[in-house]
Amino acid sequence: MSGTSVIEVDLTALERNLAVVRGVLSRGLDDDSGSSASPPGVCAVLKADGYGLGAVRLAKRLSAPKATRAVEMIAVYTPDEARELVEAAIPTPILVLMPVSHFDRHDPLYHALSKGQIHLAVHDRENLDAIARTAEHLGATLPVHLKIDTGMSRGGAPPRQAGGLLGKIAEHPRLRLAGVFTHFASADSSAEMTRDQALSFVNVLRLNEARLPADCLIHEANSFATFRSAA
Repeated sequence: MSGTSVIEVDLTALERNLAVVRGVLSRGLDDDSGSSASPPGVCAVLKADGYGLGAVRLAKRLSAPKATRAVEMIAVYTPDEARELVEAAIPTPILVLMPVSHFDRHDPLYHALSKGQIHLAVHDRENLDAIARTAEHLGATLPVHLKIDTGMSRGGAPPRQAGGLLGKIAEHPRLRLAGVFTHFASADSSAEMTRDQALSFVNVLRLNEARLPADCLIHEANSFATFRSAA
């Protein structure tokens, strides 16, 4: 029996939606401070095959060379999902969100890892040690993003461990701190919890400001949190 359901993906609408998000970010920046600084970048989360919509086709459109349409980063959950994008020649940096413990030189991701296109999330000390061993084995400097668990309870280090992990990353010659992030648990339904998580994250950043490189990406807002903050 053949299926009767069809999903039509309008890639032009995808570009329009990205333009709307960029407009919200720019407007929020102007409203908050009047600063002429560049607005925050956009990371497109395309895990689970772009939530079933086709990660490769979405990534190709979102990685278009036009500056107003290209995202700054793509996030996936697994190395397999990252591999699919790399093999499709997606040029955008790709953040792997799950704890990854090992890569080898025969992995098709090796070249992307060695040139810094693949970024890895750090969830705890064990995960950090495994990434450090991988970097040493590959002889490559790997960009990493420390995940702070501010209440989502789905991976990440508790705030009290952030300083130690950031120190270990800074000390290792084969690791580069490319980002620090958290994830809101209920930005769509609880303004209070979202505010508490944001304050917890800001506190971590303030306490560890000296350990954060100038080019370190700070990211926390999913789509709903982006619009909630700009409202």
